[in-house]
Amino acid sequence: SSRNINVFCDDINSDGLIEIPVVKAMPKSRVIIEGSTQPQGQSIIEWIRFEDDEIKSICHRIINSKSNYEIQIPTDLVSKVTVSNNHKNNIITFYELIDEKNGEYSTGELLFSLYYLDSHSDIRIPSEYRFLKETARGEIYYRIHHTANEYGIDKTALSKMIIK
Repeated sequence: SSRNINVFCDDINSDGLIEIPVVKAMPKSRVIIEGSTQPQGQSIIEWIRFEDDEIKSICHRIINSKSNYEIQIPTDLVSKVTVSNNHKNNIITFYELIDEKNGEYSTGELLFSLYYLDSHSDIRIPSEYRFLKETARGEIYYRIHHTANEYGIDKTALSKMIIK
């Protein structure tokens, strides 16, 4: 398979079993690096394993390699969200993903944004962002739009989504 990120088999949920990563493109997603939008969009990794001769989906994650953390998307949200990942500004923004039922998708309302601040940075956090979680190399701040409530997304849910 062709991948735009390096990811290898791993025991992703620490249950003693090895999971297999399946890298997919998120519909209607964007990755912005130094002002240019990348054509491949944002990848999402579905971690699977074989159980009783069947494929079992374990979880879905987005790797934010520049900021060195992962976002685990709840299973019920995977087909309902897309992202704009701005590497230059360290902001990943989640939007509703609208299935137009004809094989096409569109981007809906803004749901929430995550802002990563490197521990060595002297950048001032925008006032609309609130502290969410500390990581090994920095801090993550969040901003929730009112639409997120419809999806059960609040500060607690966002904190649980951040891995590493």
